[in-house]
Amino acid sequence: MDEISLKPQQSDQIAIQTADNASKGIEDETDVTQRRIINDYSLYKPISIEPGREQIRLLQVLPPNDVDDDDEELVCVLADVPADAGRIVYIALSYCWGDMAHQRQISLIHHSFNDDEDSIVEENEDGSTLFAINTTTKQTFNVTESLYGALKSLRKSASQLRERFPLLDHQPLWVDALCINQSDIKERNSQVGIMRSIYSKAMFVFIWMGEDEDIMRGLNMIVGVIRILSELYGDAFDILNPDDAQLRTFLLNAGYDFGNERLGPDGCLQVLERFFNNRYFQRIWVLQEASCNAESTFLHITNAQVPLSYILVAERCCQLRATMYVAGRQGALPAAWRGLLQQRLLHVREVHKEKKESGGMPHDLENCNALGSLYTLFEHTCNEFEATDPRDKLYALLDFAQETQRGMKAREELAPDYNKTVSEVFTKFTVWCIRHSGSLDVLGLLSSGPRRVLPEDLAKFGTEDWPPKSCLDVRSHPSWALWPTKGGVWTQVSLVKVAKATHFDLANQQTLHLFNLATHPTISLPEDLTHRFLSLGGKRIGTAKSIMRMPLQCLQVAKNENSFLKSTWASDALQQDMEKSSMSHTIALTHPYRGMALKSDLSILWLMVQKERSPAVFLHDEAVEAVEAQEWLGREGGRYQGKEELMFRDFIETLLLSSVYRGENSLDHHDDRIPNGPWDDETIATSLALFWAENDPRFVYTPPRIGEFLKGEMFARGISQTKLFPFLCCGVGKCFFITEDERMGMCPPDTRPGDIIVALFGSRVPFVVRPVRRETKFEGDDWAFEGCEMLKDQLYRFIGECYVHERMTSSFLKEQDTKLGELEVFNLC
Repeated sequence: MDEISLKPQQSDQIAIQTADNASKGIEDETDVTQRRIINDYSLYKPISIEPGREQIRLLQVLPPNDVDDDDEELVCVLADVPADAGRIVYIALSYCWGDMAHQRQISLIHHSFNDDEDSIVEENEDGSTLFAINTTTKQTFNVTESLYGALKSLRKSASQLRERFPLLDHQPLWVDALCINQSDIKERNSQVGIMRSIYSKAMFVFIWMGEDEDIMRGLNMIVGVIRILSELYGDAFDILNPDDAQLRTFLLNAGYDFGNERLGPDGCLQVLERFFNNRYFQRIWVLQEASCNAESTFLHITNAQVPLSYILVAERCCQLRATMYVAGRQGALPAAWRGLLQQRLLHVREVHKEKKESGGMPHDLENCNALGSLYTLFEHTCNEFEATDPRDKLYALLDFAQETQRGMKAREELAPDYNKTVSEVFTKFTVWCIRHSGSLDVLGLLSSGPRRVLPEDLAKFGTEDWPPKSCLDVRSHPSWALWPTKGGVWTQVSLVKVAKATHFDLANQQTLHLFNLATHPTISLPEDLTHRFLSLGGKRIGTAKSIMRMPLQCLQVAKNENSFLKSTWASDALQQDMEKSSMSHTIALTHPYRGMALKSDLSILWLMVQKERSPAVFLHDEAVEAVEAQEWLGREGGRYQGKEELMFRDFIETLLLSSVYRGENSLDHHDDRIPNGPWDDETIATSLALFWAENDPRFVYTPPRIGEFLKGEMFARGISQTKLFPFLCCGVGKCFFITEDERMGMCPPDTRPGDIIVALFGSRVPFVVRPVRRETKFEGDDWAFEGCEMLKDQLYRFIGECYVHERMTSSFLKEQDTKLGELEVFNLC
């Protein structure tokens, strides 16, 4: 094969053929990309989408005939704005579309400046313009309940807004659902491409979250917190960068009066938590809408507008409370909000300060967003944020990314195109990330995506026991490509993220080898099929022998009144800490597809890996057939040769994804002391002992000397509940397995005996792949190979990243280089 040299911003055109026979129970693209509001867009007049001369439409909510009739028909005028009309003063609305099934009707009047000489265009002293329009005909139009509420609120608050902001006399609005012709893909692509500009140029951005009790109490609370802190500290209180010591003073106070209720810090935090749990803060597009013009963005209710900057203080209070008290609540505002808003607002303040001091003009504020790499932005938002159309999980980030600013090649390569399927968009994006970064970090994100269902698995499910809809059929989407849906997350954290904080660097120092099947001299494949492949160079480092297919999950359970943990603790502080909550956390095995907790725990798992045959595991008092008789670690003549204490140490280190390695000589332990292990860390030793005692109070399942050692540790030191072993166990969501050479590890739930573990060049961690030849059913007639039949022996399914004890560093790869054999090409499909 011809090797392709990696160059920044280089990308192939990707075309994916969606299988016609994709299973009905698997993710259906039409379900996740359709706009389900049915409207007639035939009256929409075309607008310019010429780059640099794009037009927009603006909306005007007409005043009611009877100001006291709140239920009067909502009538809106929609007008296109000339590209050369100067600076139009308008409000951009940011809101959640909400449930598409709950719709209301408005009346929409279409108007064009170019068609009506009686159009009124008013010019202000500063050169900005306003418009009012003569009405002609009305059209009934469907909108979501959320938008209907926002338009009614804005109509009701019109007089108050005119009094406060005279420039908004006619109150023109930009609203995506109405100002974009949703049926015109070309226009939609264009408008999405200039979304940042639309919100940046708005005089104000109004956020509409509704006016239910949680919103009203939350906004009242946020304004109250700012008022209290401003009264306490005056000019020393900085809203954009609040001092933690000042916030702690607020959080330690006995209570405060907020309107008609008095609340202490815990009560305040409960109100804020419910406010931040609003779906608005989890939508990907609103992150851009709210942050690109944050200094002019307000949370709008009918009678007030609250500056967006205020939520930074409230959110920081939530985070501080969690660090001050174990029972403290976490703020639900995604981390990306805090970072983007704070950096944007601080930057704007510095720009205006610079202007004031120099007397000159400020920099272009439209381009002062906090930028990061596109991959990093996607990594931090793909699972925290939702989108009606999954493609928007990428498109909404383009204006924030360093690589996709206007005029750059990556902007053209990844530009919004709603003609492309979800599969096409994210297959192309996956390849782009690999080419642009020169690493395989992006493949680690697949571990936090939906479960991949292979052809051989489909035959095992009947019509009543189909895989969950969050599972993904690899016949309709490559096993190696990103998929942006939020559901189906199987792992707590990607190993790539763990790698960045440790020294996992298995093959990232090796030059990434990316090959192109399209240029193969003897293999001829249809172009649409060729681009389903990702061809990478690497080496085999092992083979999976036994897999406990049930993933680990961290569960919250009620404490047992007769628990061994009701013993007297070493100190009063620890006694109080352990009694604060009626709930504790445990780790259990779960059903591989249903996600139900089994009647099992780590002590049962430990028994399994010691034995050649696994004991039964039960779900609702019925044995789970997924537990197969497999050969585990305890066989005679095996790697550990009966050294149970060493085996237990490596077992615990594997659950922690330990980055501590001792090499092959770690098995040559002969003296009488307890071998070094995770229990050398006081926190881990104590928390493991506390956790293990819940299910094995006398430690009969541990090696005797280690059990006695841990019992001695149990009450010796104080430890916060947040440091209990389930919180330290990084293996949550993964399955336990061993290799042919008896290395322990954690792997994706879909791993099977015989799967290959590879070190792909450019990767920090190993990956599991499966030869397609081993599948009981091949792809079908569409997969016809001309030329080299041997290609089938080089085809692999990508299963996911894995952890293999003592096989995670580049030193291993260098030491074992000659034993591992030659470089291979792995064609992932």
